[in-house]
Amino acid sequence: MPDTPCNNSYRLVSIAHGATYFYDPLGASVDESVEFFEHRPATRISPALALNSYGLRVTARFGLMATPVVRGTSGTIVITAKQVDLSANNTITIGGMLAGATSMSFDSPPHEQRQEFHYDAANTEAYAPIMVSIG
Repeated sequence: MPDTPCNNSYRLVSIAHGATYFYDPLGASVDESVEFFEHRPATRISPALALNSYGLRVTARFGLMATPVVRGTSGTIVITAKQVDLSANNTITIGGMLAGATSMSFDSPPHEQRQEFHYDAANTEAYAPIMVSIG
């Protein structure tokens, strides 16, 4: 089967953390990292693999300046993006996100504010915090 390029483009509609909405969303990124540990005892042909660490960071970029979410506040990130070709809203929901550092840039237009959020598994082994709802 030949590869079919995906020509979908999206426009951000909203970004929220709990009850806090970030107006005039400019962009967002979701970066997940998974590290495995490999152990090969002398008696095994193939190694035993185990999850060693899991990390997830979300960065929200928005144009309308706002008071940042208090650092350490836990909440659910909801990113809503409108699929331009189909005019359907797609939603990315990520639970257990702690508010992190913020930055504001006034160097040159467009001015923007950013805030980072980090995943907190809350002393569990919940490694599937990302949910995507299409349409």
